[in-house]
Amino acid sequence: MEMIRYIAGAALLLAFVSCSVTAPIARRGYTAKVAHTPKQMRVETSKNTESGFVQYKRSDGTSEFFVPTKTINGEQMMCLTLDEVTVVAKSRSLPERLGKVNVDFVVTLPKQLQGGCRSVVVTPVLHNHGENTPLQDLTIRGELFSKVQQRDYWQYGRYKEVYKPDSLRSALAFGRFVKYPYMSGVRLDSVVEHATDVSYHYRQEVPTAEAGKRLKITLDGYVTGLDGSRLKLPPSDTLDYNISSMLTFVDTSIHYVTRIIEKYAQVQDRNYLTFRVNDTRILDTLGDNRTQLDRIESLMDRLVNQSEFYVDSIVLTASSSPEGSFARNGLLAGERAQSLRRYLCGKFPDGGVDTMIRIGWVAEDWTELSRLIGDDPCVMQKEKILHL
Repeated sequence: MEMIRYIAGAALLLAFVSCSVTAPIARRGYTAKVAHTPKQMRVETSKNTESGFVQYKRSDGTSEFFVPTKTINGEQMMCLTLDEVTVVAKSRSLPERLGKVNVDFVVTLPKQLQGGCRSVVVTPVLHNHGENTPLQDLTIRGELFSKVQQRDYWQYGRYKEVYKPDSLRSALAFGRFVKYPYMSGVRLDSVVEHATDVSYHYRQEVPTAEAGKRLKITLDGYVTGLDGSRLKLPPSDTLDYNISSMLTFVDTSIHYVTRIIEKYAQVQDRNYLTFRVNDTRILDTLGDNRTQLDRIESLMDRLVNQSEFYVDSIVLTASSSPEGSFARNGLLAGERAQSLRRYLCGKFPDGGVDTMIRIGWVAEDWTELSRLIGDDPCVMQKEKILHL
């Protein structure tokens, strides 16, 4: 009995060595298939399909088949019931909702890929802007492959119970006992006992913040055999997804609208220049004229060189003291305003001040005289003077 078992084991080992488990797949180029999800996925095929032919049996045992007819618009036409044909496109549109799209597709593992001594791992890959993002794996294991894994883990567990190794020895023992570890983080892990096509409806939510308008899905995968052979699956078809969003109807090009915003502001300032009696010349050495002229020039500089407002006009209003005749005072006030205008135009030759300044004058400014009398502490009998 022992000799028979030994011979059988040797024959099985020889079969593994002589022909790799993954070799038939490599020769025939089998691979996983990916397709867009049909609108209506059939759960089961109807068994009560009507026959498209009518059978007539003769007395001698032979048969003839006739195609039934229907009368349509007075004409007899042959009528046949055809099986359903499903056409799957390579491109599909996805509606965007709240910045995300649901990518779904069907992964099919043909029966030729499967086997009791094999494990098939398929990884969907999302392609977006040149970056490849692997999604969760799908794993299909053969019955014998699954039992070998269970045996390896049982041996590893027994070793830990008996010898109670530390973490380093435990890791070394795991690599020695467990040749085909279980995969973690997989979307599907199934053990197939009967070799049939396996289809899985894969659904994944993808954010579209940086997805652009197109996504692509391909499949990567490999087959592992119990003899240690490993085969990378050939490339699969590529599925294209077009992302449709209401934002695509929005014109995002930049448009410019020229709008004039008007702001009105007035700057009022009062300065006191001293003139000689019956004279209109501006002398910076007379009285406090130097200080007053510096103040006027500083205000003009702020008005001319600012960019926030458009300066419409600058009005210079001059006045004279009320002593003397009214006509003479009016003439002096007008000429003194002209002198100040010429002075400022000479100080700001490039600012357009000559066309900006307008002049006015008041021959006798009694209101200002009343204010000066009231503010001067040296004037006695103010009420009588103001009343007069």
